[in-house]
Amino acid sequence: MRFLKYLRLPALLCGALAGSAFAQLPDGPGKDATLQLCGNCHEATIVRPRKNPKPGEDPTEILRVDLTELQAGDMSLNVPLRDGDTINVPKALSVFVAGQVKSPGAYAVEPGATVLQVISLAGGLTDRGSDSRIQVQRTVNGKKVEVGVKLTDIVKPGDTIVVRERFF
Repeated sequence: MRFLKYLRLPALLCGALAGSAFAQLPDGPGKDATLQLCGNCHEATIVRPRKNPKPGEDPTEILRVDLTELQAGDMSLNVPLRDGDTINVPKALSVFVAGQVKSPGAYAVEPGATVLQVISLAGGLTDRGSDSRIQVQRTVNGKKVEVGVKLTDIVKPGDTIVVRERFF
């Protein structure tokens, strides 16, 4: 996370910030700040203290911001920050890649990503990797299962893609 200017409003950014996040802040005191989140997250939640809540009314207001729509240009979702706001960004969806790929590890993925796309994120196959011997380990009904997949199959959050060595 990086700030472009000094934060004059006490606001808290928390959660799993995928990629980078920044707050573009005004120069003068008393002005609203603008929050823009970048990375592979799709929603942010802003918890805001209500001004003068009525008796029995929740003292906080919860705003949900669809970051995909905001990044697509819907500026109505560009919510000004206020004194005391808490901004939470949920953890991005991730898939793990292991075996014969150049950069094994966890990768944040968009919904609908294919096995091929995730392997590409992992740097592609090594010279020993087989594109026909790929398994996905996933949890189904609380049990770990391993299934053979094609490069065009869709991955699910939490999947582990294992690229096996090719036969010579």
